[in-house]
Amino acid sequence: MLDKLSCEEALADLRRVFKVMMPDEDSIALTRELWQEWEKSGERPPDISEIAKEHAIHENGFFYELVKVAERMDGSALNIHFCQVSLEEYSACALSATDGYIVLVDDVFFQLLYILSNIMVFDAMGVIDKGERETVKTFVQEIIDTNYFQRQRFDFTVDNIHNTILKRDYELAELANYLFHAFKAFILAHEIGHHVLKHTTGGVKKILSANGHTDTVEVDSRSIAREFEADSYGYRLFSALCNTVDDSVYYAYCKYKLMFAPLLLFQLFDRLDRMQERRTQEPVGYTQHPHPLERAEALSAVYPVDAGDPLCVAIRDAMVFYMS
Repeated sequence: MLDKLSCEEALADLRRVFKVMMPDEDSIALTRELWQEWEKSGERPPDISEIAKEHAIHENGFFYELVKVAERMDGSALNIHFCQVSLEEYSACALSATDGYIVLVDDVFFQLLYILSNIMVFDAMGVIDKGERETVKTFVQEIIDTNYFQRQRFDFTVDNIHNTILKRDYELAELANYLFHAFKAFILAHEIGHHVLKHTTGGVKKILSANGHTDTVEVDSRSIAREFEADSYGYRLFSALCNTVDDSVYYAYCKYKLMFAPLLLFQLFDRLDRMQERRTQEPVGYTQHPHPLERAEALSAVYPVDAGDPLCVAIRDAMVFYMS
């Protein structure tokens, strides 16, 4: 058996990696189960990298549950696969392969989206003191520069103001996690929509693989009109996921119906574009996708999305402050 100090150090590592990074019930249950297996063996602490692999499988399950809802909604089987990769710049895209349709997602951007979800929710609920908002803003700007513009991963194990804030209110961290998963669900639903709506046409994109090599793959290039169509389908699928109340879908845990999340996501994209313009001194062009705010307006025109929801307004105000 390890001595008490070694056990406490190992436990601290697990808490930093899992309870802070993804403080949802499923992740904690996974961590607790693996920890209990180690306690029974009495040999050594769990291998963090091995647990991370298990967690990745768990997270991929979120995608396949969303596909399950899409199949039920459209009444047909969908041969769709999922892969998280590091891209040259933020994107969620897809390719058609001989063995099915593959959705590629930039996991570096998802890290940023997770951090921003936490900061915005905690600020909206008044947990971040007025005196520390500028410190938090500096942290957010540094993370955006490192993660979004320089394409570097964020180390969740390092102590920082983000981790400190999360520890103040576990239930609020859970709400922030729902917002993050709502953003994530809509992004994935949009890409699934391109497949369901048969938007597949040829294109090429460079992908940075895990080993650091750059590969070229065929992806879908789509018209702006088709992006609006995929947004519409994506919102219907997102709504179906959030409103699933039976046990047929494992991830139907959205007790907070954050139906305004896609609007906030487009506003977040717009803030990032404005930050890019200030950084490069060049305007952002919209040749392959519509302007983010136009996409938000198009959704609002078709679906009863309550942009005036007090929580939505408070989160949007926080977004404006931290991303200006």
